Amino acid sequence: MEFRLNQDYYHAAGWPVLKKYSSDWLNQYTPLRIQPRELAKEDYNIVRLGILRLGRPLDLEIEDINGLRCILDDHAWIFIDPYINDMPLLAWTNFKPRDSINASIACELRLYHIHAGLLISKSLVALQNTLHGLLQEKYGNTNDDVTNIDR
Repeated sequence: MEFRLNQDYYHAAGWPVLKKYSSDWLNQYTPLRIQPRELAKEDYNIVRLGILRLGRPLDLEIEDINGLRCILDDHAWIFIDPYINDMPLLAWTNFKPRDSINASIACELRLYHIHAGLLISKSLVALQNTLHGLLQEKYGNTNDDVTNIDR
């Protein structure tokens, strides 16, 4: 597993330069549905750790789901389909502050594709697996918990 940040991946692959996936870019698309959600602490914490240790914005290929890419930054987690002109499929946005690191976090889930609901839980598991693998690769293949905040 390897990760590349933004434009380097697309340039190397001969694809058009990656757009800046900002809230302005995301607002160009109208979500079919917006749902209030609560993310489990495990899902949120590993993404935060990945962003802090691997850089931001983080552009990942989600290997468990064929062709899916995920753009992670402090304000949004955007799952895009590069085969449909980088159309967002779903995005977690508007993360609310929380009281402690052990608490779940309230946010919004925006669905941009009619079948995006089928990807919700699978995409979070695949994202967690991908980030755990990247952190394990970067910080060693020991049995240590690479998601430990104190490291």
